[in-house]
Amino acid sequence: MKYMRLIIIAFLVGFTIFFNIERLDLAHQNEIDLDSVVYVLGFLAGLLILGIPAFSRVRLPVHIAGWAAIYVAVKSTLFLFFEGRPLLGGIYTYLSVTELSLLLISIWLAHKLAHAVQDFEDAVETVTFAGSDHHIRAISEANEAIQTEMFRSRHNHHPLSVIVIEPDAVSIRSSLHRLVREAQQSMMNHYITNNLAMLLNQQLRRSDMVLEQRDANRVVLVCPDTNKTDSEVLVEYIGDVVSRQMGLNIKCGTASFPQEALTFEELVERAGQAVTQFDPLPELPPAAQPKNGKVKVAGHSPAA
Repeated sequence: MKYMRLIIIAFLVGFTIFFNIERLDLAHQNEIDLDSVVYVLGFLAGLLILGIPAFSRVRLPVHIAGWAAIYVAVKSTLFLFFEGRPLLGGIYTYLSVTELSLLLISIWLAHKLAHAVQDFEDAVETVTFAGSDHHIRAISEANEAIQTEMFRSRHNHHPLSVIVIEPDAVSIRSSLHRLVREAQQSMMNHYITNNLAMLLNQQLRRSDMVLEQRDANRVVLVCPDTNKTDSEVLVEYIGDVVSRQMGLNIKCGTASFPQEALTFEELVERAGQAVTQFDPLPELPPAAQPKNGKVKVAGHSPAA
């Protein structure tokens, strides 16, 4: 935290100087007259580096070389076609060196701040999800297992269903105080999706794959030997369990192989398109509740 605080202070000081250096009068005469385009480039560079994670992951030397080239190209274009100031010659050499130096220092500060923010988010995520179930994989990490199940279902003419589950945004906001007290607001969806995945991993069969689609903040279930009818019954059970144990409403969509799609990607897309709000079931009497909290539908009895 101390390092991040120092980086933020340095960033504020650097950009304050960058945007106000022309106010410094030397001997009652303004010797520093930066071109307006430099301010535009500085603002644009800072916005891209801090606002778009992909830009912040680019190495600093690449940023330095790239923005220096952009500066030279823009200044040259303005000089050749719009009667702008030259890059070199007399006082213009001094101004060009000053402009480029201030621009690159600002880019360096923005890059450092972006990395400090990313390190802070990673640290909070590590602490927050320290107890996460490591059996739950991201959907991008389970491609081989997914293709194996798709091949088995296609070869043996067995059904297979994909269920997409999304936390309801309104329900998340109402459950914020109880569920994510220790997490920052920006990590709320990831936190709840992670807990949802862990709960489902405990409730479903060992053969069912519980996957996190992190970029969409949702859980994807791959359920072998589960047809359309069974998947709809399973969705009702999942919605009821999540509502009772997490106090969270969910939205679900299903798609089944081979009736609705023939590839996993198409199944996920169809299930995502079919996502609708799930209304929790009324409270069941003890005798009617599933034994051991496990769902039992045709062909879908949970493993011990």
